[in-house]
Amino acid sequence: MTAWVLGFDDIEAASADQVGGKGAGLAALARLAGVSVPPGFCVTTAAFERWQAPDGPVPAEVAAAIVERLAGLPGPVAVRSSAVGEDGAAASFAGLHDSFLGVEGAEAVLAGVVACWRSASSARAVAYRQARGLPASPMAVVVQRMVAPTAAGVLFTA
Repeated sequence: MTAWVLGFDDIEAASADQVGGKGAGLAALARLAGVSVPPGFCVTTAAFERWQAPDGPVPAEVAAAIVERLAGLPGPVAVRSSAVGEDGAAASFAGLHDSFLGVEGAEAVLAGVVACWRSASSARAVAYRQARGLPASPMAVVVQRMVAPTAAGVLFTA
C-alpha cells in the first residue's frame, strides 16, 4: 500500500526522496533528545506523483489520508513545501516554493497542499533548477501544528 502521508516518527533517516529536504530535516530533529519539534506529518512525493493534475484537486484517497492525520493536529497549522533536493549542500531553494501559515480547516489545508505542489513548477523554481543543472523533482508537503515562538530563524552550516 502506498504511503500518502507519514508522521515525523515514521520517517526514516534516508527518506528525503519521500518527504523532501524539510520533511527529512524535521523528522531528524524530532528524533533528537531534548529537541522540541511541533507535531506534524508529511504528504509524500508519492501523493504528488499521484496528483499530477495542475488544475485538479487532491485525489480522494490522498485527501482522506491527509484529513485523517489532520484530526490529530488541533488548531491552525503550517502547510510547508518540502522539495526533494532542497536544504541540501548543492542548493537551498529558500523562498522559491510556497508555504502557508495559520491554515485552519481541512479544505484550506488541502488547498494549501495543492498550492505547494503547483509551486514546484513555478517560473522561479524552474529557473533556479535549470541554472544549477538540477532536474525537476517531486514535491512533498509538511503539515505542522502552528506555534507561537519567542524566536525563530534559519541556519545554514558548511
